[in-house]
Amino acid sequence: MSLRDVTCNLSAKAKSVPGVTHSIGLKRGLRVALRYRRKHYTLSIARVGVYPSVAEKAILRRAFGIPAMRKWRTGKREQWHMWYIFWNPDNCEKAVVEGERRQLPIDWPVGMEA
Repeated sequence: MSLRDVTCNLSAKAKSVPGVTHSIGLKRGLRVALRYRRKHYTLSIARVGVYPSVAEKAILRRAFGIPAMRKWRTGKREQWHMWYIFWNPDNCEKAVVEGERRQLPIDWPVGMEA
């Protein structure tokens, strides 16, 4: 499943059932959750034992079209370390452009895949 599929799927589910949080588990233990309520989205990303990386936050901000002026906040729930952000899609421009890269240019160590 591509990142575009994940964003479209979570957005559609969140919009169809307002107030309910919908989540999906991704590779490397990352959990992404999205909720739509009172014209605002709340995106949460979490991992057990360690906070998600800055690169993961940047990729998801771009994928969901979150305005740059919105700031990430941290939280902990049991063993989960999370970042969350909320925004009103009516007050921002769509940031996702067709053909835009979906990953940051990261040099991975030899033997590791992105």
